[in-house]
Amino acid sequence: MIYMGFVDLFCRSIEILGLGYANLFFFFGLLFIYLLDYLVPHVILSKESLAGKGPGYAFAEVGVETMKTEAGSLEELVEDLLAGLEDGPAN
Repeated sequence: MIYMGFVDLFCRSIEILGLGYANLFFFFGLLFIYLLDYLVPHVILSKESLAGKGPGYAFAEVGVETMKTEAGSLEELVEDLLAGLEDGPAN
C-alpha cells in the first residue's frame, strides 16, 4: 500500500513538475530520509531493564541502545534528558 501511495505521488509530481524535477526531488527525498536515519540516535528508553530479554537482544542486534529511566511522565523524562545535556557528557 505504501508503494502504491508513492507511485501515485510520483505520477502526480511528474504531471506538475515534469519528469526531470520529479526524479530530482524523489532522490533528494531518499537522501533526506537516509540522513535522518543515520544522524538521529537509535535509543529506547524503558522503565524496566531489557537486558537478557527478547527485546533487548533484538535491539542490540540492530545497534539500538537501550536505557533504563525512572521518569514517571514524558515531562520528567525530557527534563532529565535536558539536565543531562546541560551537565555535559558523562565520563
